Amino acid sequence: MTEPPHESKRILLSAIDVLPLYIATLDGEGNICAANLAWRNHKDPYSLFGNHCLENASYLKLCTSSKKYIPESFVIARALNQILQLQRHDFHMEYRYIHNQTSRWFSLKAALCQEENDFKVVVMHEEITARKKAEQALQETNIELAIQRDNALNASQAKSEFVANMSHELRTPLNAIIGYSELMLEEAEEKNNAAAIPDLQKVFSAGKQLLSIINDILDLSKIEAGKMELLVESFSVDSLVEVVVSMIKPLAEEKGNSLHIEISGNLGTIDADVKRVKQILLNLLSNACKFTEKGVIRLRVTREEKDGKDWVFFYVEDSGIGISKEQMSRLFRNFSQADAYITGQYGGTGLGLALSRKFSQMMKGDISLDSTLGKGSTFIVKLPAIAKTSLNNDTSVIQRFEET
Repeated sequence: MTEPPHESKRILLSAIDVLPLYIATLDGEGNICAANLAWRNHKDPYSLFGNHCLENASYLKLCTSSKKYIPESFVIARALNQILQLQRHDFHMEYRYIHNQTSRWFSLKAALCQEENDFKVVVMHEEITARKKAEQALQETNIELAIQRDNALNASQAKSEFVANMSHELRTPLNAIIGYSELMLEEAEEKNNAAAIPDLQKVFSAGKQLLSIINDILDLSKIEAGKMELLVESFSVDSLVEVVVSMIKPLAEEKGNSLHIEISGNLGTIDADVKRVKQILLNLLSNACKFTEKGVIRLRVTREEKDGKDWVFFYVEDSGIGISKEQMSRLFRNFSQADAYITGQYGGTGLGLALSRKFSQMMKGDISLDSTLGKGSTFIVKLPAIAKTSLNNDTSVIQRFEET
């Protein structure tokens, strides 16, 4: 059943009376002709709403006389006058109310309501001080976070530059140690000095291992400082695999592992940084040898077309200790390994996998992992077969060299 018009109007007015908003209507002269309960009960004599407004002949005059407490009062009066002159339909702004050295914020909305030959202007004020304070606090927090972020980035870059410089300083004497130990080892072997050979081999091996760690740290610092450069050129995938296998085979045999190589079809050439691709494969195959004993290590290489692009896939499979799902989540982080037990038993810095993924991503590829704890792991290196001349990202400067 439809309510009678007068009853509907009464219900609407009652609803307006209980709203936590200050609402009034102005006639065509700008005088208040009606106001809700919140407006009538408001006692502040300096605000733009309240019981004191009902005593004024013109609401526009009240607005223009309130500049001391409301800096935007003239803007409000001008907008209301434009509505009364039928030059605009509505108006909305947020304004400050300053009294007793305290600022409060309000939202003002005014709109024209026309009825046949007559019209009224509805004016509504709402306090928004709490919202404004929250916005200000959020803005201050964002500024502080931005400052902290910039400080952290600057500190990180300074650290990376320090590590890079320090790595260079360390490599110079270390290369001398490696060179002299190698010469002494050759001399001992020529003179059949069996007593000195084991110690010299340990010095030479330890020096090479330390140099490898320093090189990894240097690479990481260059990437973080945005100074890593990749030299992209076309090279034979088969030739690369041959070199990698010759380097990794002794390491596999050392722990009684069998090494299998599977090449699918004609792999052709790939556009990439040959040094970094070799480094990725050696890292993955070395890990496979480290965590597998008297098992099987397999390197599978395929060339596939996916999503309209030509890709080369390197699958490094082993039957070693495997990795749990929980361990996988932190495996590619800098200086992170699967867990403390593995670090203690097998050693390592936790940089190899992190660097391998970063290099893969810099070449617009990636590394993924499929593993089952206790059964083995498969690392999948995916690299684009053809590099674009625009191959660049935020952390590298990549140069493209065409074969002639």
